[in-house]
Amino acid sequence: MEELHPFVTGLLDLWRSKRPPGGVPPRAEFDVFTLRPWLGWLTVYEELDGGADFLIRLDGSNIVALTGEEWTGRRMSELDPRYAAPVLEVLHRAVRERQPIVDHFYSPAVKDFLSFHRVTLPVWEDRRGVWQVIQGMHLAPSLEVLGLQPARGRGDHLWCHHPAGTFL
Repeated sequence: MEELHPFVTGLLDLWRSKRPPGGVPPRAEFDVFTLRPWLGWLTVYEELDGGADFLIRLDGSNIVALTGEEWTGRRMSELDPRYAAPVLEVLHRAVRERQPIVDHFYSPAVKDFLSFHRVTLPVWEDRRGVWQVIQGMHLAPSLEVLGLQPARGRGDHLWCHHPAGTFL
């Protein structure tokens, strides 16, 4: 993966600074004032039913504007599985491993697919005794800069054309 956007590394550094030795930071360390620089680009999930599902407590306004989808207040199980499954996979992994996950994420958008740098951060909500996951995303360099072109005609797959071939 190319160098991460400073937005993503800044959020990861914040999580690491709040992390107690050998544990995960408590959710209380990430109030609205602390998260202010990232707010429009965050999604906050809360584990439900012992990890069987997640509630989207907050879907950042910038993400909503780009994707055209507002998921705040919805369960992941209510969403189209083609889009929810890869998100659920990383949420489960973050909670299971108790570690941040940094990756490159492709998402359907209003007119096309978007490429994001994404950081997924588990936190413990001790007042209610549940896991929450804070996910921050920022647009990655455009696909064209990387020599890629979004493919058309297959809404069930995220795939791209490249001079070397077509891939998922």
